[in-house]
Amino acid sequence: AGSATVPLSDDVGKEQMARRDEPEEEKPAVSGRVIECDEDVHGKYIFYFDNGQVWKQKDNDRIRWRNCEFDVNIDKDMFGYKMNRVGEKQTVRIARVK
Repeated sequence: AGSATVPLSDDVGKEQMARRDEPEEEKPAVSGRVIECDEDVHGKYIFYFDNGQVWKQKDNDRIRWRNCEFDVNIDKDMFGYKMNRVGEKQTVRIARVK
């Protein structure tokens, strides 16, 4: 009468455990250079890199960067990517759009 099921096997969800157990230092930060930024209609920043890549702010943090030409470090964590300006503590969640 119901749909057939199979017992929960040992490999279900294992890929998530493996990702969580990876030491953080195996994912080095990448550096880049932002050459221009824009704000979209929602007040989120769009960052244009010197290599042609375009990344967009994902979080709702307010950024007060007047000069939009600076070096950044980009780190990957389990939630995605975060970027911070070299020499500053504030990080910004970003996602690549181009």
